[in-house]
Amino acid sequence: MRKVLQGLTYAGVLAFSPSVFADIPSTYVFEIDSLHTTQIQLTKATDFSTPTGVTSQLVLQRLEALQTTVEVFVDTEVMQHVYAFTTYSPQSTSFLLQRQAFYFSTFEQILQKHGIPQELKYLAVIESGLVPEATSYVAAAGLWQLMPSTAAGLGLKQNEWLDERLDPVKSTEAAARYLKYLHHMFGDWKLVMGAYNCGEGVMLQAIQAAGGKYDWDSVAPFLPAQTRAYLPKFMAMLYVLNYAPQHGIGAVEPWKPIVSDTIALPKAQSLHNLAEVLDVPLATLKLLNPHLRKGIAPKYYPIRVPKHSKALFQLLPETPTATTAAKTADEIEAYSDDALAKGLVFKPQQQMSQAARAMVNKAYACATMPIKVQDYSAPLSKQQTLWVRTRKRRKNTTA
Repeated sequence: MRKVLQGLTYAGVLAFSPSVFADIPSTYVFEIDSLHTTQIQLTKATDFSTPTGVTSQLVLQRLEALQTTVEVFVDTEVMQHVYAFTTYSPQSTSFLLQRQAFYFSTFEQILQKHGIPQELKYLAVIESGLVPEATSYVAAAGLWQLMPSTAAGLGLKQNEWLDERLDPVKSTEAAARYLKYLHHMFGDWKLVMGAYNCGEGVMLQAIQAAGGKYDWDSVAPFLPAQTRAYLPKFMAMLYVLNYAPQHGIGAVEPWKPIVSDTIALPKAQSLHNLAEVLDVPLATLKLLNPHLRKGIAPKYYPIRVPKHSKALFQLLPETPTATTAAKTADEIEAYSDDALAKGLVFKPQQQMSQAARAMVNKAYACATMPIKVQDYSAPLSKQQTLWVRTRKRRKNTTA
């Protein structure tokens, strides 16, 4: 079986457990993520139109019953993906169902807070397959596959020690703000999803090529192929994860949400040491903090731990106050070679060896690397404002 980036994907869904796809022929060619499309090769001709007797009319009827904000549709491409995830490879759907409850509880709270339709949580399924460590060939990363420049504009930290695009909570917060920004620009959730995939610049060019029309059917022919395929994947995933039981598919040992709380340590510690002190499995801490790239919690950087274990946090000396933690949370900590290897306490820079000091300089260079940043909390630019006004004026004219 073909292995790609230590995992396998189909229709933009990535899984890091090769055994999940044990029944899929090795002649399949899987795509890395929704940004990179490859052809799917089958060993024999397969009729995708009716997955085990489920017609497109039934799929549409079930989608409409969900009463979503985004207008649903079903076409041949949607049915292809429905077949793939319900009939040909139900194991991949089972993998997603296993993680669904764990991540969706976070998604739903944050999307509701920002006024984003709940069904847009399925974008993360398309983007990463609910694998927070997923990384694409164009450097997008995390559950929501945020690009480095986009994430920086949304306030996420990225350096040698941290990549907050992998943080389930912070990345979802950033993605919700970005989706809200896109909706303010385009006013249509289908266009928002397309722009999330290809970027607002490409979407604006497609709208211009479509004669300034702000609807998906008019704009889609002028979009890249992978973006045109984005909505059919979304519709299929919306159907599959809501109606998997009707196809006899369930999760094997589903992950339950972990009630967590945040703590800030007065000294840098490895997750391994922290797991011993708090009597928490190391795997649990890694699951709650996948954004700690080296498995080390920097000094005063808030990390998540199971709520029941926070009481044991009192065993750690010099517990910082909230004010102190806030002042120092943005610091990039320097570690000696021993601290890196053993997760020991922070060592002041003036006491560091030449090799350790070089390592610190590399960390600062990584953190301060110049990248083009879009401030998504700032007002729209003059050009973006013009597009919004034009869209509103044309809608009022046609009304």
